[in-house]
Amino acid sequence: MSSAEGGIRGSRTEEVHQFLLNAITLGEYGAGSRLPSENALASQLGVSRPVVREAVSRLAAEGLVRAERGRGTFVSDRPVVRQLQLSPIAGINDLIAWQDLRIAIEQEAARLAAERRTPEDLERIRGIHLKLIDMARVGDRAIRLDFEFHVAIATATQNPILVEAQRSLGDHIRDWMSTVLETTKLPPSEWHEFRVREHNAIVEAIQRMDPDAAAQAARRHNENGRTRLLTELSQARE
Repeated sequence: MSSAEGGIRGSRTEEVHQFLLNAITLGEYGAGSRLPSENALASQLGVSRPVVREAVSRLAAEGLVRAERGRGTFVSDRPVVRQLQLSPIAGINDLIAWQDLRIAIEQEAARLAAERRTPEDLERIRGIHLKLIDMARVGDRAIRLDFEFHVAIATATQNPILVEAQRSLGDHIRDWMSTVLETTKLPPSEWHEFRVREHNAIVEAIQRMDPDAAAQAARRHNENGRTRLLTELSQARE
């Protein structure tokens, strides 16, 4: 094999590794599930079996999959890449601090999504956005679905670490926010009007692949959301 061929093969191995890592991180191949065979993956991805074998070997070295002789390759029960340690939320100040981190993550995720998204990514983002609009019509705040919207944007970055950071952060603060918002006074219809308009700006920027506009829209959305949350908390204490 020439050095040029070796470079191409190395690049393809990285692509297959990234594809499988994304699929595992996003739960498409859940813990304990069996990966498709080498032949199936090679055919699906348009690569050779040695490329697939090298990519899977990397996943095994990272502790994400295990090979069982005569049975195939299985996703580990506890993929180590999913271990993120987050400090507990003890009050409003902690929640606001985590919101600061959320702004940083979601702003950059929106920027990268606008650069890297596929048509399938855009379809997924738009689909969740439309579901949120439907939820608005029945007065549901849909906190969980709102976080899934941002996970879909993170997925469009093609970076599984950003996806895991977004999902872990969402899981960490979502239930706490839901509890807080149950005590507030702003009608759900007004909350949704703000959110739909701001989400729409993010979706449109990602659709036209405008990274700066996407990042600005994401930052504006999160800063406005933080302001609304603080306003509602203040009203709830009155």
